[in-house]
Amino acid sequence: MGLRRATGRTKLLEFPKAAAVITLEAGDLVQLSADGQVNRWASDTAALAVGVCRETLTDTGTGAVKVEVPTELFVEWEFDTDSDGGLADSDVGRFVDVDTNSDVDVSASTEDTVYVTKRISATKGRGVLARTPINKAGGTIA
Repeated sequence: MGLRRATGRTKLLEFPKAAAVITLEAGDLVQLSADGQVNRWASDTAALAVGVCRETLTDTGTGAVKVEVPTELFVEWEFDTDSDGGLADSDVGRFVDVDTNSDVDVSASTEDTVYVTKRISATKGRGVLARTPINKAGGTIA
């Protein structure tokens, strides 16, 4: 399912899709390449998450992609966890990673992409994107 906005202000922007990207799904965390094209999140310690894809695309063209971007620092996103482990109460207040399927990986904290703000269940939670162009947590545009 990926990410869904829970609270906070966002804006819908359009970016060109990279031709090499075959599939983008609604809810995918996306990043921008150095040439300004949208790519699916690639688990890169230098990448910045620009926002969340709002449509599903399955072509190889470079048409525009609708991306929901946060316009303030603490926009909360509801997320699903991956199969590597369930979300526990003790995970609130931790920085965790996002896998290439846009699920939060609570068993990893190499990239510290999401700051967990709430546990809903073992498979769902809320968090803030910690590596964006707005707050630039040590990242660069890949």
